[in-house]
Amino acid sequence: MSFSLNFKQLPQYYNNLIQQVFSRLSIQKKIICGYGLVLGIGVLGIAIGLVVGNNYFQQAREQMTIADDEAGLLSSMQGILLELQCRQQQMILSSDQSQSFQQKISQLKAAVTEAEEMLSQLQEFSQTNAEHDLQAFLTKYEQILAAYFQQFKILLQQISNTHSQQKLQLWRQLIA
Repeated sequence: MSFSLNFKQLPQYYNNLIQQVFSRLSIQKKIICGYGLVLGIGVLGIAIGLVVGNNYFQQAREQMTIADDEAGLLSSMQGILLELQCRQQQMILSSDQSQSFQQKISQLKAAVTEAEEMLSQLQEFSQTNAEHDLQAFLTKYEQILAAYFQQFKILLQQISNTHSQQKLQLWRQLIA
């Protein structure tokens, strides 16, 4: 055997080497080697399958986590907007008690601030996770929500600057 083989002779070299090794083995040992080779290939296939499957499982888990986080943020935003709407309706139905009215106005201001913070969290989430559907949704409705929040703040400011008797009348006129 010489070590000065070129690449064209390698397949022939290995073929000769295998023939030499297997020609010396008995039938029983050839069968055992065959079973070992088959088991080795099977175990290797299973190992590769597990690694590839685990990779896809991790990707799916990450996507599911992102979808769950997105759903949680959207659900929170929906809850905040519903709370804001409910508080508006409570203001219309409330009596003109100055202390109660001022408390409800401060609760409305807090709800608007919370809604704006949730909107910014949604925007940050969509940019961080490259959620194109959420980005498109936010782009479509961002100006509408910003205008709504701005008008709502102006309304609350106008109500805060008026006298107690006029507050309820102004509120009912502006909301209705």
